[in-house]
Amino acid sequence: MKTFALKEWIAGITCCLIVAGCGSKEPETVIQEKAVEQIIERGLAQEGKTADVNINQDNDSLSITVKDEKDGQTTTTMNTTEDGMQMNIDGPDGTIKMQSGPQAKIPEAFPADVPLYPDIKLQMVVQNENQGFTLSGTLSDDMNTVAEFFKKSCVEQGWEEVMVMAQSSEMHMLNYKKEGRVLSIMLALANGEVGVNITTGQE
Repeated sequence: MKTFALKEWIAGITCCLIVAGCGSKEPETVIQEKAVEQIIERGLAQEGKTADVNINQDNDSLSITVKDEKDGQTTTTMNTTEDGMQMNIDGPDGTIKMQSGPQAKIPEAFPADVPLYPDIKLQMVVQNENQGFTLSGTLSDDMNTVAEFFKKSCVEQGWEEVMVMAQSSEMHMLNYKKEGRVLSIMLALANGEVGVNITTGQE
């Protein structure tokens, strides 16, 4: 049986919100909303889970509550705007918060000793209260400048180097550890910009 993965229903919902039109409550829009809700609920039911799905295009929002066979409950809420998306997932294993688009911001709880490159254009921020943070963004500076910044700054902040590797002139991987925590930085050159992915959390 095919797993009804998180990314599948998010993709379907996002398409529904975009294609049907924000803020529109024409009869065909309501039908589309209900159809997507039922598809998600049936897909999760095939995995032995019950779901309550609500798509509301008046405020470009989605909520979905899922219970598994052990009555573990997970609630996901998502809001979309022209500038991006915000999503929260609350479940037995904690809370995950995700932001995407130009309105994404660094969370207040982000560790102060994790270096952040000036003027990074954030694309996505994920905060998992049990596993740490992931940031993705782009930079206009050249690869060597960016790589040297992170190498120097991480050491200055007390991070111990585990692995620093340049797979090519277009990709660098930097791994560090500190006091039971890990820090991974991946740099990749694409379309004239340096893509940055920073992940940090407990070992």
